[in-house]
Amino acid sequence: MTQSMINAIVKVLSPTQKKAVYDMGFGSLLKLDMDVVPGLLNYYLLDVYDPESNRLMMENGVLEITKELVHKMMGLAMEGDDLCRMPYYETGNEILEEWKVLSIL
Repeated sequence: MTQSMINAIVKVLSPTQKKAVYDMGFGSLLKLDMDVVPGLLNYYLLDVYDPESNRLMMENGVLEITKELVHKMMGLAMEGDDLCRMPYYETGNEILEEWKVLSIL
């Protein structure tokens, strides 16, 4: 999922859905304006990222990327299901149906 896709989704969430996102511990995502992230910053981070050590190897120092750091900086949950491994939505999924109802409130 791209930055612009996430930003577009956040913009169309209903107030009830936004509250649900906040209540799940992902409220910081609602505050990010991902349209303003400079493209060059993305390239720089990719250039200095070492996937083997999970670190940003910058001129002024090294930053180790940990789940605790991501939680502290972005407020994201440290545990949970891997979104990439979750099954696609199927008709009759009670949780998704409930979420869809929230979008019209």
